[in-house]
Amino acid sequence: MSTDIFLCNICKTDRSFNKFPEYFRHITLYHANEPNFKLTCNLSDSCGVMYKTFTAYKTHVHRYHKALLNSSFEQRGNNDTDDINQLSFLQPETTADCSTIYDNNEDNIIYTDLMDDNPDDKWNIFKTNNSFDDGKINLNTVHQQYTRFLLEMREEHILPQTVIQSITTHIVNLFDIIIELVEEQAKQENLAEQQPTAASISIDGLRKTIKKIEQAITLSTRNEYQFLQSCKKFFDYSPPVENILSSNQSKNEQSYYIPIKHSLKKILQKDEMIPLLVENIRSQAALNHSDRDLMFSFRDGIKGEKINKQSFLIQLYVDGIGVTNPLGSKKDQHKLTLVYFALEDIPDIFRSTLQCINLASICYTRYLNNNEKLKKFYEPIVQDLNDLQNTGLVINTFNSQILFTFTTIAADNLAAHEVA
Repeated sequence: MSTDIFLCNICKTDRSFNKFPEYFRHITLYHANEPNFKLTCNLSDSCGVMYKTFTAYKTHVHRYHKALLNSSFEQRGNNDTDDINQLSFLQPETTADCSTIYDNNEDNIIYTDLMDDNPDDKWNIFKTNNSFDDGKINLNTVHQQYTRFLLEMREEHILPQTVIQSITTHIVNLFDIIIELVEEQAKQENLAEQQPTAASISIDGLRKTIKKIEQAITLSTRNEYQFLQSCKKFFDYSPPVENILSSNQSKNEQSYYIPIKHSLKKILQKDEMIPLLVENIRSQAALNHSDRDLMFSFRDGIKGEKINKQSFLIQLYVDGIGVTNPLGSKKDQHKLTLVYFALEDIPDIFRSTLQCINLASICYTRYLNNNEKLKKFYEPIVQDLNDLQNTGLVINTFNSQILFTFTTIAADNLAAHEVA
């Protein structure tokens, strides 16, 4: 590969490119997900290493040859400021014919199969809340919205991290294409015929803004740590708390605890949640009053008469499960002990759904082999339950303090022996 012409050796036809950014974009769009990816970097005498994954090649390029990616933008920026100082965008009431900036060449149309279909027939468009407290749109807003998108991809559609990184790469390349299209449009427009209501922005300013957007969305998918930091910043994500079980420092035995208070606060902050619980309690009380033989929850029994009537009921469930890891050196079945909690006042039609059953703690079962470790395992759970019963929670969407009552702990036979 010479410094003037860049050949794609992966393509059967050995496609050539005059500029490295065009070559790199081609590799990203057409060869990034190939199973037998092999590419040797010959951009300098110190290179010559063959890369077998696109991720490794991309990291190398951004680390050692980033100037080649940015040089074309800097050159275009200098030429554009000499020819055109400002770029005009027409207001919504003005119709613009932008057909001159599109190239109908099939080589430049990447996803031709998606252009003829109606996207509403194939895609489920989720409604998201795009309103913001200060009413202003900035880079922080873009970062927040993109992190929300990543959360939906990971948690609702169960997409792996590699697929999410591929999505980010394609979005960044899409912004590069948008920059080129806008620049071509700016060159072809006759500035003398602009409408007086047109809003102007310099090409350099537009390019810098889009580049900052690219950096913001790339930051969210750079690694797991950056993604979790974005979730903490925008969605009040609380990571599991490590709980050391072993008193011997040489043994690495720990459990992980998800604070019940934090989970309850996030659940009850939903506008419809507290009215739903209150209405269910009133409905059950009315039915129980008409027929005393009916029992819907713990509060309908003899012991339930002693609890605070103005509190919500919390129920725990302990379970032992086995998970299998068929890969790697630690392939085996791993037995885990899990503690869940649920609000007993949730209506029956929702109570058994996964959204209403919340994980509180998880640990290897083999670690819980004596009473001392069992006490350490349940200690944060007991502390949270005591705080909820004594001090309760204060929710922004509710005017007063919310109290809770711990009622029962359910378990299968083996888990019940552990608790006892």
